[in-house]
Amino acid sequence: MQPNGKCKPAGFNLIELMLVVAIIGIVVAAAVPSFASRSAWYRMDGAAKDMGSRISWARQKAVSSRTPYRMLIDRAGMAYSFERQDTDSTWTADPPDSFRIEGVDDFEVEIAGDADDDEVLFETRGTINDEDAPAVFRFYSTQGDTCALNLVRTGRITTTSWAAN
Repeated sequence: MQPNGKCKPAGFNLIELMLVVAIIGIVVAAAVPSFASRSAWYRMDGAAKDMGSRISWARQKAVSSRTPYRMLIDRAGMAYSFERQDTDSTWTADPPDSFRIEGVDDFEVEIAGDADDDEVLFETRGTINDEDAPAVFRFYSTQGDTCALNLVRTGRITTTSWAAN
């Protein structure tokens, strides 16, 4: 209570509330573009990591079953699949699914320096066939970011990403 006997009003006035809402709006407006570009980055990076884990799976299957596996790339459909070699030298899809490369704007493959090759053979030791190494898979986001998945003769997989400036 004030000395003159009147109560001081509690709370915020309309101007103060409008000022706080305006500040929050400015902060959100600044964060949204960054959020959108990071989202494209994470989708591209996720596509590369998905492929890397499936390549590791195929290598492990080649070693554990002592059966050659191969990765087939469908550039036009932005997809890839795996096959195992049967005892009669025929190839059977394993797993039976084809995997789409999603979340990227473009995709390029270079196998042993050949941009037209579409097959990588995993030997029973888990290594990559001499003729197929190294294999480089490049993923491009809608924001211009790039991610490269590198597969060398020993079967080692590395991922390198860089942002567009």
